[in-house]
Amino acid sequence: MSALSAVSNAAPQMWCTSWVPTWAQKIQDLYFKAIESFAEGLGRIGKILFVTYMTEFFDVCRAVFYIFWNFLFRPSFIDHKEISQTQSESHATLFIHGNYHNSSAFLPLMHQMTKTKKGPLYTVDLHAGAYTPMDADIIERKIQDIRAQYRAHGSVVTIDIVAHSRGAKYALDFKNSHPDIGKVVLLGGERSSQDPDVHVIDAQWDLLVPKASGSLNYRVANTGHLGLLYNSIVQKQVIELLPDV
Repeated sequence: MSALSAVSNAAPQMWCTSWVPTWAQKIQDLYFKAIESFAEGLGRIGKILFVTYMTEFFDVCRAVFYIFWNFLFRPSFIDHKEISQTQSESHATLFIHGNYHNSSAFLPLMHQMTKTKKGPLYTVDLHAGAYTPMDADIIERKIQDIRAQYRAHGSVVTIDIVAHSRGAKYALDFKNSHPDIGKVVLLGGERSSQDPDVHVIDAQWDLLVPKASGSLNYRVANTGHLGLLYNSIVQKQVIELLPDV
């Protein structure tokens, strides 16, 4: 089976991150379907907590670890206050996290991107809860700051966006309203788009967000909503989707 396949206007082919025996896959399928059925009777917050704990416990532990790591040892390779002339010749990448999370969500992916020729990396920290204009203002200020850093070198910036979960809504809203937004990669986002610059990666066992469809759609097997952030093959695919210049 293909590791990861792109399709147009069709159901995505599955990307298997590891081989699982058929009998084990059937048991896993039954378990996830039972969790999904039970969770339907819960409220939204209860569903998020129950599903995430029951299906992605180890990824929850990873998320907690990175939140504390980010708080104690804020990486120097993100959120530049100023950039070099060489950096101003590459696209910037802005990461928008999902609900009840923060910029630490993307630390593993951003660390991998530092090993490539990608341009400067930027993050935002948004509020938990419902979509608000205040969050949109935070993202807008970050975009203005990025533009200013590029203008200091006489450059016009193109900003690519990687967004997870609820962040997909912000990403597409800004893509539609800002001509300097380039590629957009949505991880587990319920919003879909037919824009060829918008790529959707979702998970086989994402029980929190409805499966999206886009002009290019990818699906990861044996992975849940939170696991998209820490899956090494997802990270590789995101890096391949984003331009080097």
